[in-house]
Amino acid sequence: MLFKKIILEIDGACRGNPGEAAVGVVIRQILQTTDERLETSDIGPKTSDIGSTEEFSAYLGLATNNVAEYKALLFGLNKAKEFAVRCLQLANSKQQIAILVKTDSELLAKQINGEYQVKSPKLKLLHRDTLRLLENFSDWKVISVSRTENRQADRLAQLELRQHIKHKKDKR
Repeated sequence: MLFKKIILEIDGACRGNPGEAAVGVVIRQILQTTDERLETSDIGPKTSDIGSTEEFSAYLGLATNNVAEYKALLFGLNKAKEFAVRCLQLANSKQQIAILVKTDSELLAKQINGEYQVKSPKLKLLHRDTLRLLENFSDWKVISVSRTENRQADRLAQLELRQHIKHKKDKR
């Protein structure tokens, strides 16, 4: 049986904390494999192992850095679920899909993985929603990576912020 894997790179960006916020996500399909488990080799797959890639960004409005990171994860998981159904031609996204999430937020990764408690009431709701969305995948991992390893998602979030701020200035 062949399994499919997705790498989801996410970033939430803010101008101030709280401040204007946006998210950027990159979805990469890893070509089919006979192993559904996520392995260390999936963290940095060879270019030849990558199939379709899609990029998305969205403006959030005012948010804190931590809320922006959670919203990036939620936005990305929803897009990955749509991607799985549309591009991987599955009846539903849970059907043999493993997802590896890369974030430059160590706090987010550790909270989702249960290593840190979530104390903020607002983050608790976002955390709960995230865990529910992760149930759509047969296997998942959330890992913290360096900012340089996450630069494409960061670039998308920053571009979205710049466009929104420029648009606001142009309206004045």
